Amino acid sequence: AGGDLRLVSGSPAQARHHMKQRRSPFRQSPAQDSIPDRLYHSQQVRGRESVLSAIANAESESSVLLAPEEWSVSKPFSIDKSIGISGDRSKIIATMGAVTSASSPFISITANNVTLSGLRIHSDLPTGVAIFIDADYVQIVNCIISGFYTAIKVNSSSYVRIENNSLLSFTGTGIEGVSSLGGRYSGNLITNGAGNEIGLDSGSRGNLIVNNIVPGGSISYVNTGSKGNIPDTAAIAAYSNIAASISVS
Repeated sequence: AGGDLRLVSGSPAQARHHMKQRRSPFRQSPAQDSIPDRLYHSQQVRGRESVLSAIANAESESSVLLAPEEWSVSKPFSIDKSIGISGDRSKIIATMGAVTSASSPFISITANNVTLSGLRIHSDLPTGVAIFIDADYVQIVNCIISGFYTAIKVNSSSYVRIENNSLLSFTGTGIEGVSSLGGRYSGNLITNGAGNEIGLDSGSRGNLIVNNIVPGGSISYVNTGSKGNIPDTAAIAAYSNIAASISVS
């Protein structure tokens, strides 16, 4: 008497029906209802929890699942272990002062085999690099990045996949590649930049640049000698990308 425990008569199935259920905020459709509240080797992070602490405490080769909420982050941070961070309408905001110059990274990826998926990453000031990649086998997919000077910079990294992202309202470069080897830059929508939406330097080779939409902006990369970036001519690149200007030198 006076407690919350009740005896429920009937079959075990009926008893389970009457038990109080805890519904995860990640269950957006009936197809997802079979996913347990806490997945093995993963963390779910909600708005009252620290996203930086969750990343810091995550084990290598585990996953951090962000609820569809917002987190304000006041300082840059690094991902130095092989983890996946994913969300559904989850938003990480670089607050005023989080990055102090056009070349300052907000998120630095220094470990191989990192995946960011389904995140919104926004800066309150038009400066800094949203995601700075200095590692191999990194994937940035299905993300929305806005408000920074540069959305994504790939630095001396191999087999990076930048795919199906929306890069909006930046003031410098959408995707910058420096000595990028064997990367895939595909299916990105890049708008409201300074004009240079995708640019790979002369040290980048063996990259695939296809199916990007950059209205009003440019795509530029080198394909001479051993560079071997694909498509290998501007004319062919124009068939598989939409841009105001495409330069393959």
